[in-house]
Amino acid sequence: MASTANNRIFLPGFGRALNDYPYDLTQGPKGPRLRFPHAIEDEYPAQGVSVRERRMMEFVNQITDKPEWTRKVFDEEIVAKWRAEAVGYRGELNEDDELDEEGEDEKYLTEPTFSYCIQELRDKAEYYKTAKLVSVWDCELAVVKSDEAVADYLQQALRQAVRVLEDVPDHQKDWHPGSDGKVLDLLHPSLFPLIYGVSRALPCGSVPLDRCTWFSCAGEVVSSSFDENARYTQVSRQRHSSLKEWGSFQWLPAEVRFDADNGRANITSYVNNLHPQKHQALYPILEQFVDAVVPLWDECLSWFRPRLRLEDIAGNEEEDYDVPADITYTPDEDEAEGAEIRPYTFAEVRGGDYDFKYSDSFQEWFEENRFLKQTAVHEFRTRQEHIAHPDHRPVHLKRDFAAAGLQVIFKLANIHLTPEKPEFEGGSWHVEGALNEHICAAALYYYDEENITASHLAFRQGMGDDVKSIPAQNEHSSTEEFYGVEQNGPAIQHLGSVLTRPGRLLAFPNVLQHQVQPFKLADTTKPGHRKILALFLVDPHIRILSTANVAPQRVDWWAEQVRALAPFNALPVEIFSMIVDLVGGQGQGVPISWEEAVATRQALMDQRGALVEYVNDDMEENTFCFCEH
Repeated sequence: MASTANNRIFLPGFGRALNDYPYDLTQGPKGPRLRFPHAIEDEYPAQGVSVRERRMMEFVNQITDKPEWTRKVFDEEIVAKWRAEAVGYRGELNEDDELDEEGEDEKYLTEPTFSYCIQELRDKAEYYKTAKLVSVWDCELAVVKSDEAVADYLQQALRQAVRVLEDVPDHQKDWHPGSDGKVLDLLHPSLFPLIYGVSRALPCGSVPLDRCTWFSCAGEVVSSSFDENARYTQVSRQRHSSLKEWGSFQWLPAEVRFDADNGRANITSYVNNLHPQKHQALYPILEQFVDAVVPLWDECLSWFRPRLRLEDIAGNEEEDYDVPADITYTPDEDEAEGAEIRPYTFAEVRGGDYDFKYSDSFQEWFEENRFLKQTAVHEFRTRQEHIAHPDHRPVHLKRDFAAAGLQVIFKLANIHLTPEKPEFEGGSWHVEGALNEHICAAALYYYDEENITASHLAFRQGMGDDVKSIPAQNEHSSTEEFYGVEQNGPAIQHLGSVLTRPGRLLAFPNVLQHQVQPFKLADTTKPGHRKILALFLVDPHIRILSTANVAPQRVDWWAEQVRALAPFNALPVEIFSMIVDLVGGQGQGVPISWEEAVATRQALMDQRGALVEYVNDDMEENTFCFCEH
């Protein structure tokens, strides 16, 4: 929360250093939570998920995309059909939920893992009936999806309300830089953001929503003070730098409070670039979306403890691997050294004192014929059993932050494809925002789509050093195979993807990197589009400067307010336009012209692009090296 002295506001960058916030996540192992994890601050290395468990999660994810899945998981006839398909030869589930046979001898799911998945699906189905949400890819972290959290009327209301942002002359349309004219920004936080050394914030009080333009240019200049002795992030400690993680700009969130009587969200400060009067119809709609997404944020932010479904491997190749009993090894005379020259099973050799098991020829035979033994499936634990665990830390944003409320950043964007530009190539791996926004969770709502192929959002995570310590000296092949990693390869695990279909609300913690997957026109002779609303949650433990502190910085909003006042209301249009151009075109502070805002956006994008590359390089340079302990 903001600290105050004599009612003066102290927030990061405004009376406090940007890096003045809790270093630890909790106050001791069992103490209260001090903040949520952040991918840049903590890197949040994962314990790692085995290949088999990722298949289990993939199966659950795809089943929960099926129509009426909450009924089907209890239908034994349907479950038997799924069993016949899944407990088959190794293959990947395609978009039609069918197995692509690859002719390998390893089963996609075994009977025990399939049975576990059905138990899990039935448990999720019972919860979905009341909560209308389901968590997927949920091992250490969770992605949460819902096709019912947003009512049809609200979806239609959003479609209607955004038309005021869409139906503008072509020269006013804001095509996102670098998108090749495919991404149309309707509402973007990179326009007119907080600029350190330029933007102004009120030292006391707050900017009222309905009269926010009256306060344009008011306040004191915001600095970018940084305490070099206070803290460094994990990335900074490795790179000996800190500037990139904070940068020169900050997205401005809106303040959201919850009604004491009915608990509903109320936006109490202006949404940056969304005029409170001209775009008034969008405000109550966005409030309802906050209400819809909070339960999903509660769910995904409550997951930060491993819930592995399978036992781990030993990390010893002799214990982790086996050879079929009908395949034997016969030592030759040179290596027998007193042993009987006859066929031996691997079980015999492993359990006996035979010197030939250290020979090169035996090792070659072993490597050619071995298979990784399947570790046991843990006993299934219901959702309620996980919640009852003493280490579980449930999150209830409306309850826990009822007094202070939340800070939310809103974004609206359309992706337009045409016969001339029929494909969207996908995005980069990234997390949302820089460190000074402290975004702890994101939510995406896909509210309109026409004539495009199915699209997915993929997720990946960095892996910690615990995995590197599993294998015995120079015996890392079983660990590589178990986790699907490679010696000297990046310590990154690609979890999987989630289908992003119309009407779906998706939420995830901002410690998972995500990437928009490619899609294209379904019919290349016609145009197509998809429309997205994004909501980014600022960590409520670490409040930042918001639109309650920083008044609108747009010269066009300022000009409308000034034009209504004497003597400006009596000036000829030409004279008043000259005044506006002089005020908003000098690069000397606020208010800021559109041209200055576009240049600022490019500078912000350059910094954020460098940050994405910086973080990705850091992840990819952290490699698996099992050679030494």
